Amino acid sequence: MKKQLFHSNRQRNIKYHEENSRLETIRDGLRKVSLCPSMELLAVITNGNRLIAFRNNGQRIWDVGFEGLNATALCWHQDGHLLVVGFENGELKFIDSSSGHIVEQRPASRNIPITMITWMVEDSSNFFNQNDFSFDPISYMPLLGTLPSSSKGERVFSSKAIAEFFKPSSPERSKAQKIELLSVLDEEGIRHINMFSSYKIGEGDSLYSALNMKLPKSHHICRQMAYHVLNCADKEHSSLQTLYMPLLEKGLQNIVDIATMSTKMQLFVRYIEETVDAMYEEFDNIAKAENSLRKSFTQIFDKYENNPFSPELELYQFIMNGLPTPILREWLTERVGDRVLKNWEKLIVNANRSLSTFCQEFILPASERLGILLNLIRGKAIWGVMKGDSLLDPKLIDECLSSLSSLQTISFTFLSSLQKENTQMKRYVCWLNYAMHEFITTEPATIPPQEIVDHIQDCVKYIRNSLMHSQLTPYFMGVEKLQEARDSKSNSPTFQDVINSLRLSFDVIFSYPSLACRSQWMKTANIQLLRGNDWDVSACLFQPEPDISIQKSIYYKRKLPGIYIWECSLQNGQMLPYLCCHFELDASYILQIEQLDNASVNVLDAKIYSSNILIILAEYQNKTFMCEVSIEKIPFTSIDKSICDFGKLPEHMNTIPLIPVRDTIWVQVFDDSFAPSKFDYIEQGTSSYGIVYSEETQKYRWFKI
Repeated sequence: MKKQLFHSNRQRNIKYHEENSRLETIRDGLRKVSLCPSMELLAVITNGNRLIAFRNNGQRIWDVGFEGLNATALCWHQDGHLLVVGFENGELKFIDSSSGHIVEQRPASRNIPITMITWMVEDSSNFFNQNDFSFDPISYMPLLGTLPSSSKGERVFSSKAIAEFFKPSSPERSKAQKIELLSVLDEEGIRHINMFSSYKIGEGDSLYSALNMKLPKSHHICRQMAYHVLNCADKEHSSLQTLYMPLLEKGLQNIVDIATMSTKMQLFVRYIEETVDAMYEEFDNIAKAENSLRKSFTQIFDKYENNPFSPELELYQFIMNGLPTPILREWLTERVGDRVLKNWEKLIVNANRSLSTFCQEFILPASERLGILLNLIRGKAIWGVMKGDSLLDPKLIDECLSSLSSLQTISFTFLSSLQKENTQMKRYVCWLNYAMHEFITTEPATIPPQEIVDHIQDCVKYIRNSLMHSQLTPYFMGVEKLQEARDSKSNSPTFQDVINSLRLSFDVIFSYPSLACRSQWMKTANIQLLRGNDWDVSACLFQPEPDISIQKSIYYKRKLPGIYIWECSLQNGQMLPYLCCHFELDASYILQIEQLDNASVNVLDAKIYSSNILIILAEYQNKTFMCEVSIEKIPFTSIDKSICDFGKLPEHMNTIPLIPVRDTIWVQVFDDSFAPSKFDYIEQGTSSYGIVYSEETQKYRWFKI
């Protein structure tokens, strides 16, 4: 028996974007396409593994390549400022949507292709009313500086927009904070879930973990992020699974507090790491300047094979007795000269100034802020241990504090060494200028000026300790690596050693809560819905009341006519189906064409949206069309709970009548020049927009409804 539905008055219609009436072509091919949820921007992953961002007028904003990596998943942040890309090897890369720069990348925890990424963002006011949640312990400290851009590669904090993260937050801004949950899914289930995009609160590496549920197709989060609802391909069936973590619902405040501070600390550590990288580049400038001066010296000594003097001894002899050798005279008058000396001095002075700035205005303030957060989170951890619900071990935080103390110590000693060497270098330059003047004057002075005499000891120290290998070298290369100090027993740590120690100790903190959270995941439901595991799924979450979550999902197979719609509700921690319908489009009636024998509608793509509408892209008799159907006008069949309890649902589906649907809100028929195979659509109040695209012809087109 078939029921028929008839046309209603069309309330909306589709139209192409006014500014772009033409088709756009991606010559490299379309693999993944995603619309920005906050701006009319399009992100495309091509068959050549390039990520490209476009405006709605077809303008290319930026283009990023991923050499040697196969991109498999793509997701926008809700406000559109970030994109996250997942890869076949399990890696993640976060992209700044304004520039295309990679701002963060995460290695794979297991070598399995990422299939889906969801990014849940909710207002914190839904969860917290405590006054102390908005307290920012670093809000009264100065804003950290923005790192300069580097010729060796873009840094995260060379962008003022990224550095805005460290700006003190006002009470109004704190109240408007969002809680973020980034879920990354692979072929084995949920790979990990991160709070605030950086704080790991669960990971499913264990084969026995509830997070492993086999090839998730769609994913929704409800009830204060405690319940995770997934439509999955499970063995020979499609299934509806519900995961529950009590800690997310009952202990969310504790997690969010720690997650907020942990996120800030992680960024502080990265900020310090990038500052140290910049310091290494500036030290390279000092090494290059000294090597240039040294090379000009040794080129002259190479002429005299039997000369026993080294450059240091030659300079030292002259400064002590005032009698230069012919070699030294030749070097000062012919090889060095006034221009060479000024360039050498300029390079070193500028590098020393930058090193001092990085240390005083970047590393030390960031370390101070980091220390405040560490002590705060240590207090929370101790209090949590006393109450029995702590996610952190205070001993782990003590290791971080120890590493941070080492960083501050090396920073202060470095500044002292830098100041001494800078003073000695400037006095050495004064002595060289005096020496060169003496060599070219017809009447040399018998007694050096008093200024030269007063600072002669600094010149001697610079010649002995710095000219041929800077006193700063041990802070960057390590004393044991220097050719000039093989016999030295000193083994002081370098900046890189301290940073590595700091990073390792913080990595322990970030991974430790995952172990506590992972054991709390529980699979509360695993309902088999339909036979076959090759169904495509689109789902949308509705919350008609604060404590009631309803999921509506559609199941369809590409190139086949039938579509199932399920309505499920969260009941006692389980997402259970209670309504279902099975329908197909009556395409001959909708398109007003004669029905041919054996002609059927083939569904190409279908998506469900929170406004209770269903958009379907289909083909019929060599015509491709897209239409909108109101779910409220499709009759549903009730599902008895006992059918689910006994696992009889797949068999019960055969008894649900197939309904031919004729009632559409609008219909768009595509001409022969453009036959799309997929679409994407964003509901955004009055400015909803979408694209239709063809994977075969590599073309796409914007539309509005």
